[in-house]
Amino acid sequence: MRAVCITALAFGSLCFAADNPTINIVDQIVAKVNGDIGFDNGADPTQNQFALVGLSDSFNVTAIYEKHGISARLAYNWRAKYLAAINRGASRNPVYVAPFGTLDLDITYDITDRIAVSFEAINLTSEPLRTYGRDKSNLWFAQELKPRLLLGARYRF
Repeated sequence: MRAVCITALAFGSLCFAADNPTINIVDQIVAKVNGDIGFDNGADPTQNQFALVGLSDSFNVTAIYEKHGISARLAYNWRAKYLAAINRGASRNPVYVAPFGTLDLDITYDITDRIAVSFEAINLTSEPLRTYGRDKSNLWFAQELKPRLLLGARYRF
């Protein structure tokens, strides 16, 4: 018999003081899924299988700075291998997504109270996207992802 157990914990805080107009927000969510719910790569390909798709471990860390009109955010997001589909091409072949991590940067500068300029860089590490079948050598899809750089300006009315 297959079973799944989901455990989650969430907590956060909002802190501010009258003598310091800076607001500090801290939020954290921790979730863990345990169970015998994976895809059996060695099973007979003519047999149907039940598996939960999209489940994996992930890790996120973010550093934020905001003072004197400068806002900066540096974030790293990582996700472990996960099962994306269980029946590719109606042939009962699984599709796995390889581990994937990105480093993102966002900087905003307030020139005046009404005008701000920003710079955003997404996937600074040029992490590629890969999907594969029963084995990593059974490549379904691969895409080179280069960093995306964005410049912006904002005017407040």
